[in-house]
Amino acid sequence: MATIAELFAIDTKTHRLEIAQDDGLYRHLRFRAHTEDGRMRSNAWFDLITVPGTLTFVGDYDAVTFRRLPDMFEFFRGSVHRGEPNFGYWAEKVASGGPRSVEEYSEDVFRQVVKERVTQDIRDGETPRGLALAVRDLLDPDSWEHDITYESGARAALDDFDHEGYRFEDTWEWSFKDYSHAFKWACHGIAWGIRQYDQAKASIPAAA
Repeated sequence: MATIAELFAIDTKTHRLEIAQDDGLYRHLRFRAHTEDGRMRSNAWFDLITVPGTLTFVGDYDAVTFRRLPDMFEFFRGSVHRGEPNFGYWAEKVASGGPRSVEEYSEDVFRQVVKERVTQDIRDGETPRGLALAVRDLLDPDSWEHDITYESGARAALDDFDHEGYRFEDTWEWSFKDYSHAFKWACHGIAWGIRQYDQAKASIPAAA
């Protein structure tokens, strides 16, 4: 499965930067796909808009506002590691709703949590024989009994699971959340967009 970074690179392969406004901390950058003959396309578009203390990403996938430093470009430049966004740290700066507002159920996280719990119980010697195989059936994506692509189906699968008396306990405390695809895409857009802006500014000849 392609990563968000790989999908973002595909989505923005023909994107071009337009600086609609660049007045100190007041900026409006537009990013649009273009055809080979230069015509603008509407897919996967996004804008970056800043005012002192705030950056707003708005586009095809999502709209999200961050607050931290007077110059939000400075904030994002300083928290990119090897070109990758710091999703957790950036989510803490979401202006409305905080980190939970940009989370969603993840089937991958569900699988990871269940496997870790069962592995630990097996190591502790507290499980009946055949448990690993039974859990494999539980996580089978082709299972007709529960659709674990949805959180409701995943939790129902846990509630109904019973292998020779082994049941999952206190699953209501378990979180299967991850940052949403849209949020991760937006974060890549911010990091990449600021790099495009910096490169464009660096290419402008200094005034005589």
